[in-house]
Amino acid sequence: RLQGSAILEFKNANAPRVPIIEHLDVRRMLMWMKTNVESLRAMAFFIGYCIDREHVARDEVDKDKWQGILEVLTPIIKAYGSDIAFRVVENAMQVHGGYGFCAEYPIEQYLRDVKIASIYEGANGIQALDLIGRKLGMKKGAYFLTLIGEMQATISKTRDIPVLKDLAADFQCSVNTLTELVLFFGQCGKEGKFLVPITQAYPFLMLMGKVVSAWLLLWQAGIAHAELETLAQAKGVSRQNQEAWKGFIRENQDAAYYAGKLSGAQYFIKNVLPEVDATAKAIKSEDLSVAEIAQESFAA
Repeated sequence: RLQGSAILEFKNANAPRVPIIEHLDVRRMLMWMKTNVESLRAMAFFIGYCIDREHVARDEVDKDKWQGILEVLTPIIKAYGSDIAFRVVENAMQVHGGYGFCAEYPIEQYLRDVKIASIYEGANGIQALDLIGRKLGMKKGAYFLTLIGEMQATISKTRDIPVLKDLAADFQCSVNTLTELVLFFGQCGKEGKFLVPITQAYPFLMLMGKVVSAWLLLWQAGIAHAELETLAQAKGVSRQNQEAWKGFIRENQDAAYYAGKLSGAQYFIKNVLPEVDATAKAIKSEDLSVAEIAQESFAA
């Protein structure tokens, strides 16, 4: 099963048929879907938590903190959340193959239904303009920095955990990139380059959505690691014994769940989060071709 020479069985025309989950490209799609669903769910829950904390706050400082985080995250959960949700269902259709496209399975209905989410609450481009035009600058950037502070707190909690140390370091780099881009937009405003942040508003929102998602997955991984270690100690299982550890994960439902959180954080931070660097490079190029092209030139 997916180990050693078994991976190369695709070259064998006489190899036995296997469930599609044993195909690595299907596993890739499923992992992408899993991590995005879990991060979006966590984002929605965290936003609900912010609303609750604002509601029960006993002083104005605490109330303002949670209101501020809520303000910054609202356009992200609306736009990033709805666009990624559509892509999750799109991947689900791809996993199903032709069956996913047909009404025999409910995927095609889900795909149509979820598309409206990126349109009817204000098109996602408008949410992006709200993010860079209002939310990032609220209280002179204090709300944004409060959110960054929460991310830094998660980094501090996970960077000393051996299995998460590398992920925390990668995430720190993306947090730095996000912060640098906000400062870059501020400098563009001072120099009168207003079209740059406006043109790049949506790419920036999607970039920030990936950083927020990585934060929530890393946060969950830190909790999952502690729970998994507790379970392992109770069962007398050590990571050093690979065979026993794999059996422990397969046979214990809770262990499998927590291990999935660790694998999910690793996948997202190592495979999805690097997209942040490419987007940041594009934004900093200050390219204005979308504004400068003549309308007549859009014809194919």
